[in-house]
Amino acid sequence: MKNNKGFTLVELLAVIVVLGIIMTVAGSAVLGQRKRANQKEVESIYNSIKAFGPDIYLNEKEKLMTDKVYFNATYLKNKGYLKVDTIKNPSNSKEDCKVYLLIDKSSNNNMFEAYVNCEGLDAKGPAEGINGYSEFSEK
Repeated sequence: MKNNKGFTLVELLAVIVVLGIIMTVAGSAVLGQRKRANQKEVESIYNSIKAFGPDIYLNEKEKLMTDKVYFNATYLKNKGYLKVDTIKNPSNSKEDCKVYLLIDKSSNNNMFEAYVNCEGLDAKGPAEGINGYSEFSEK
């Protein structure tokens, strides 16, 4: 009489293949969710920087020599708006995010804008970035 305890090699291979497929699908979903969370963090940074616009404009409007000017993160930190002068990339990249507050006095509908560009994530703000804007420097 034969004692058939255990699994055959084919059954074990089938289980391994099924587990591999499940891990692939689950891993893709987790990575996609992480990228979406990082992109939401970029949007949060964008909204925070943009919210500084009216206050900075009121404090600096006499010194604005051109209609289109940008303020970098170092300026925002020196004036107390940010705690640090570099914004860490939420995707753990080695490069920090490029963050600017843009003020366009000639704009009728959107005078205050922000631009946030983090490596590996979609930039938030105007497509042309800071092109056409001059950097604010205190005189």
